[in-house]
Amino acid sequence: QVQACGALRNLACNNNANKIAIAKEGGIEAVVLAMRQHEGLAAVQERACGALANLACNNNNNMTAIAKEGGIKAVVSAMRRHEESVGVQVEACVTLANLACNNIANRIAIAEAGGIEAVESAMRKHEGSAGVQEKACGALYMLAYCNDANRIAIARAGGIEAIVSAMRRNEESVGVQEQACWALKNLACNNCNQTAIAKAGGIEAVVKAMRRHKNAVGVQEKACGALRNLACNNNSIQTEIA
Repeated sequence: QVQACGALRNLACNNNANKIAIAKEGGIEAVVLAMRQHEGLAAVQERACGALANLACNNNNNMTAIAKEGGIKAVVSAMRRHEESVGVQVEACVTLANLACNNIANRIAIAEAGGIEAVESAMRKHEGSAGVQEKACGALYMLAYCNDANRIAIARAGGIEAIVSAMRRNEESVGVQEQACWALKNLACNNCNQTAIAKAGGIEAVVKAMRRHKNAVGVQEKACGALRNLACNNNSIQTEIA
């Protein structure tokens, strides 16, 4: 199962024809079944999440099929059962991000399955892993996109504080800073979250990221977006940013 899931992951990487073929041959069902039958094996869960992540990437039919087969619940279950595994947490966060990308139904389903809490828990448990922090921020960004209920849920779960903490602990990581700014940008579309981000030190963290990574276009772009949304219709934050 480990090797088979790894093979499917590699075959689906940046190859849409293979993604379609794997789904047609029952590959999605096989991967989810492997996750159910080998819940205690971190290696299976990690490779299976990697396979689902690649199968879901930019393929809406596969995103829907994975959710239908119980893949979302399987991924969240893997995160809970293997909290100590960096590999599982990284791959699972990528999978949730890909499943949530441009898919409204999956964003709702991930939240209902406890995915927001699982991502936030991964960030707390693996504070020293830049890989976990980067992919977790990416997942929160996707989950918060055009979904105010998820924005509120992320804030309630401690996601804002976790994102700002990730920025402070991983100041040199371009990936963490970019994904964190992206997440704050979407979370700041909620007025209450604007205040919470400012209170958590998010404004200072974003500005610091811009100063430290002056030549990183991605960081600069996402940071400007975060500041824009934080300042939107909020005079006190406008003053604080200035």
